[in-house]
Amino acid sequence: MKKNYKLLSSVGLAAAILVAMPTSKSEAAASTNVSSNKAENTIEKISGVVTVNADRLNLRSGPSLNSKVVRVLKKGERYKAYGKANGMYQLGGDVWVSAQYASFEPYTNQSTTQDYKKLSGVVTVKADRLNLRSGPSLNSKVVRVLKKGERYKAYGQANGMYELGGGVWVSADSNYSSYEPYSTTSSTGGTPQSTNQDYKKLSGVVTVKADRLNLRSGPTPYSKVVRVLKKGDRYKAYGQANGMYELGGDLWVSADPNYSSYEPYGAQNTLPTTSNQSSNAEKFNGYVVVKADRLNLRSGPSLNSKVVRVLEKGEIYKAYGESNGMYELGGDLWVSASPELSEFSTSLSSLQVYSASVTKTNTAASSSTNKADEIINYAKKFMGLKYVWGSASPSYGGFDCSGFIYYVFKNNGYNISRTTVEGYWNMVQRVSTPQVGDLVFYQNTYRVGPSHMGIYLGNNKFLNAGSSHGVAISDMNNSYWKSRLLGYGRFK
Repeated sequence: MKKNYKLLSSVGLAAAILVAMPTSKSEAAASTNVSSNKAENTIEKISGVVTVNADRLNLRSGPSLNSKVVRVLKKGERYKAYGKANGMYQLGGDVWVSAQYASFEPYTNQSTTQDYKKLSGVVTVKADRLNLRSGPSLNSKVVRVLKKGERYKAYGQANGMYELGGGVWVSADSNYSSYEPYSTTSSTGGTPQSTNQDYKKLSGVVTVKADRLNLRSGPTPYSKVVRVLKKGDRYKAYGQANGMYELGGDLWVSADPNYSSYEPYGAQNTLPTTSNQSSNAEKFNGYVVVKADRLNLRSGPSLNSKVVRVLEKGEIYKAYGESNGMYELGGDLWVSASPELSEFSTSLSSLQVYSASVTKTNTAASSSTNKADEIINYAKKFMGLKYVWGSASPSYGGFDCSGFIYYVFKNNGYNISRTTVEGYWNMVQRVSTPQVGDLVFYQNTYRVGPSHMGIYLGNNKFLNAGSSHGVAISDMNNSYWKSRLLGYGRFK
């Protein structure tokens, strides 16, 4: 009988963890004679894939049949394994399954590691359907089927197959796939780029000027198109080479002034006499509250700098410095420091008198705890699904961050439309003190401005769909998130 295997982790990412209820009687009946304390000190490191053999198998929070059940796995599901202890396999994130009801296939069982070659580039599927396999062999189990045109990061090559990360492989037959190193041109047959010689480091912002601008996989107009950017989109720039800007992650756009423009951090587009003023900026840490009904957020410390968006009365933001009569709110975004328009303080509480209309809703929010719990419990059902750019439905195998928010709240009675993080940031009711179930927003992650979001869980934790981990819980105290916090909001 043909088995269907379900890969819940994305290529190159860690194993998936979801939430459900326990059911396995046979496993539970054997739980009374097991000690978790002993096992934790004797974990054997392994590297391979665990396949669920039972119809239902409990995923537990520790290496013991007495540990709490996180959810129930189904027959045929496959997960990356990191360790073994006390007769249980560790699937990452300190979650475990009984080895009695699962089988393990080591990555090293393949006889192909002798000719392994490290790669750094992109594999593109050329065939209509291409099997993704659990090892570097055409006899390895099929994990799932990839479709023509899909592109994945490649980490190595062995036995005529490409490794796509996480111990999954595809055929390297040129009829089925193609490989493009990050450092060379695309398959158009050109010579290697001279980007190592003429590469220039940048630190600033690229703005898309054309209605549509191709984002490419390398510093050449012949490199493959990853996606299309829209007019007005702004991204952090890290370098320039071969007439193209690098936007990070080895993604590039044309530097043709008809299609894009570059603005260094601290430099002004329209006031040459003030181009050095950012270097004289006074650095500090505190908060700024908007006092005017509407206040322009600008791309530099000048009232002539471009307006990024409009802030509303009562909104509070973290401030990092002051220059030229303007406050810096991070990401080289600025507002007027005029006392009629805004006010600065090192104390957040002292500014909340101005944001009373915003924070007043917190009292009402406390009465909706049950609703917040419903939303969070529903959202946790999707933990472990992979990150899928542009997806707003689990039917595609996962979500992107804004798509995850849309799907969760839409299915909990909220009449919202599908939009971007920035769209939701402009839509929500801002709050300075978040309640469980509110939204948390981040800026300047993969692009300038609002660019990531999740659901606030309390205790400085939030649930989100991230490109590096899929749907998972993240720690807001992590230095990466802490430095990029934009604010909080809730749907009205």
